[in-house]
Amino acid sequence: MRQSKSKKTRLSSIAGEGNTEDQGTAAGGKKKKRRTSKKKLIVNVAQTKYMVVRYVSKKIYKMRLTRSDDEDWDVCWQDGAVQCEQLQRMKPYQRINHFPGMYALARKNHLARNLMRMQKIFPDDFQFFP
Repeated sequence: MRQSKSKKTRLSSIAGEGNTEDQGTAAGGKKKKRRTSKKKLIVNVAQTKYMVVRYVSKKIYKMRLTRSDDEDWDVCWQDGAVQCEQLQRMKPYQRINHFPGMYALARKNHLARNLMRMQKIFPDDFQFFP
């Protein structure tokens, strides 16, 4: 079964393929395709001891690793607590995997204790929690 030319064009544009006829110049030649280089994300792994973080960042996600806190980075992976000073020095585009006081939500015993406190203070709002 043969598809019409317009349907082929629509399908290729949906699939992300370029239409070669539309890429020609006015003189009938082909337009050069630009190669857009994506900037690699920089991951700061100075504060982690786990090799799996380094492996996944570098080999699977193709990120560039740095072990220096002074170098500019996009993602910071830390095994332990984060200092408030480090959060204050962060730029708006930078991300980090921990935040201060995270243990209050992440650990079951702290979470249960905090939910019980909230239930005592706000009994109508905290009638049920899983």
